[in-house]
Amino acid sequence: MTDEADRAQQQTDQMTKAGIDRAREMLTRPGSAWCEDCGAVIPAARRSCLPGAVTCVDCQSGREASARHRRPTG
Repeated sequence: MTDEADRAQQQTDQMTKAGIDRAREMLTRPGSAWCEDCGAVIPAARRSCLPGAVTCVDCQSGREASARHRRPTG
């Protein structure tokens, strides 16, 4: 008979596997030709170097800068 901890571990394992599968899928996708944020063309060189890219360099830089500002300091 499985207890609550075993069920929780199984659920965690399933969620981890699903996350890994999604990440692998993203890496094998060719990426988008158009930036999700501004609609500009994402250069083919960026898409080939970074499979799954969905933003142009400028918008990705903005996303990363924004994420840095939201992180708690401490």
